[in-house]
Amino acid sequence: MKERLRMLEDKLDTFIDAVQSAFEKIDKNFESFNKRFDTIDTKLSAINEKIDLLQGGSSSTIEILETGFNDIKTKIIKNVIVWQR
Repeated sequence: MKERLRMLEDKLDTFIDAVQSAFEKIDKNFESFNKRFDTIDTKLSAINEKIDLLQGGSSSTIEILETGFNDIKTKIIKNVIVWQR
């Protein structure tokens, strides 16, 4: 009986190690995604500023682009939330 209990404990330890390893990989992938997303966001902001200068401050063009960028950002965030579950 003690031997069976020890074997079950060993299996549980192995399972816990595997789950922890999987979560560490998910965390690393999520950090990588966040870095890429931040890079994209920075580039989009730079494009927004250039368009603002080219349009002489025309808000309609910028608003259209911001809406598009925000839609993309929202879709990405929704996918991340689904992926995290």
